[in-house]
Amino acid sequence: TEPNGRVSYVAVKKIDVDIKNTTSNKLKNIIKDFKREVELSYNTSKMGISPFVYKSFYYIKNYIFTGIIIMDLYDRSVEDTYYEKLHTHDYVFIHSEMLKLMKLQIFNLGVFCTDIKPENFVLKNEHRKFIIRSIDYGTDWCSSRMPKEFKTREYFYVIIAIQLCLKIYIHTD
Repeated sequence: TEPNGRVSYVAVKKIDVDIKNTTSNKLKNIIKDFKREVELSYNTSKMGISPFVYKSFYYIKNYIFTGIIIMDLYDRSVEDTYYEKLHTHDYVFIHSEMLKLMKLQIFNLGVFCTDIKPENFVLKNEHRKFIIRSIDYGTDWCSSRMPKEFKTREYFYVIIAIQLCLKIYIHTD
């Protein structure tokens, strides 16, 4: 509960990994990957690309590694909007916002994610305006080792733009 009496809700991402037959090096990598996802989530949240991250932690109990990330709660994923009856201009706005987020992510942070899909974007409708954020910075799909050359970053951005345009076409056809 906030000081003004308003109740706030948060989203919790929980990652469970069975480590019973895991070597110590593999466990170190699991922890390192979790910390990297938290770092990417936190850095992108400071720029307004992803939901605000309040806290993160991990623990190991009964041979299960559990990682927790606590962040702002959004209404639904962009994928969920495909089952609603929105106007075409709403879909165009949502996808253009997704592109803006990806552009910020690529050019300002040097982070490139290959797992670009509507389920990895969340939105909420505040005062009849959609607010969109990117989620899921797992190290299997995201890299911050993007080449420094501006041209290369432009190519990655064009690939994302084409991918998202195809999704607009498919869902508004």
